[in-house]
Amino acid sequence: GEVVWRAEFEACFVAPHLYREFVGAVSPLLACDIMEWAYAGADGICVDLDPGSHINHASADAHQGYDYGNPHNNLPLLPNVAHHNTSEEVMVALREIQQGEEILSDYSDFEDFGVWEKFGLGNWEAWKNDV
Repeated sequence: GEVVWRAEFEACFVAPHLYREFVGAVSPLLACDIMEWAYAGADGICVDLDPGSHINHASADAHQGYDYGNPHNNLPLLPNVAHHNTSEEVMVALREIQQGEEILSDYSDFEDFGVWEKFGLGNWEAWKNDV
């Protein structure tokens, strides 16, 4: 598929204090965005500082990816991009994406939820159960 994103402006932090210092050094409005866009993976906590931050989640498991924002639409949202099989730093289209269509990736392909707790930034499973 066509390349839709490259990790050219991605910041990854391998130590908790580095991530906290980075978030603390930017404006409060940007800090909120960074905390919303951040994800945890093999390289630590990362944030895309480019249009990649607007790639949203859809589960490859059709039973988990429903569009709850539209009460008239119970069709599953499925990923339309994925990491290229030779690189986690490149995402490619899985099919033709129409103009105006939301770009969707299955975050479970690269997210390691346990890293948040290792960094002392909470337990993702506990948070999900509270929602």
